[in-house]
Amino acid sequence: MVEQDKFVRGNDRLKAMLAEPETAAAVRDIRAGMDQMNREYRMSLAAIRQAANLTQVELASRMGIKQSAVSTLEGRQDLLLSTLANYLAAAGASNPRVVVTVAGHEVEYALPQPTVHPARPPGVKDEEGHIRPDPGPRSPSRS
Repeated sequence: MVEQDKFVRGNDRLKAMLAEPETAAAVRDIRAGMDQMNREYRMSLAAIRQAANLTQVELASRMGIKQSAVSTLEGRQDLLLSTLANYLAAAGASNPRVVVTVAGHEVEYALPQPTVHPARPPGVKDEEGHIRPDPGPRSPSRS
């Protein structure tokens, strides 16, 4: 007759694993690294907004979203490229792109154009339901 393992609840198993000093130390190190990466990521998006001298409320207005949504974006670990492009456009960034180094060569990827309709005023939904962000102050046109 084969003896079956006794069922152990997941929380009890986790508690037992974390009682082991080596496992607990490894988990602390991993969490500290994740926290640091999260701070750097949040700082980089917030730094872009701050470089544009914008508050979260002002950026949210330009994007046609609430301030809490900007705060959430700045704290997220994963963004769609289109969301990043909209954030950057609302911050007034020009020529947004991602640059990576592959096998010693820099490769550049231009971010997609913001998903807004240029002929519509800020805050008005286009045919696809996207809200056009406020482009911010305009520079004088050159003739």
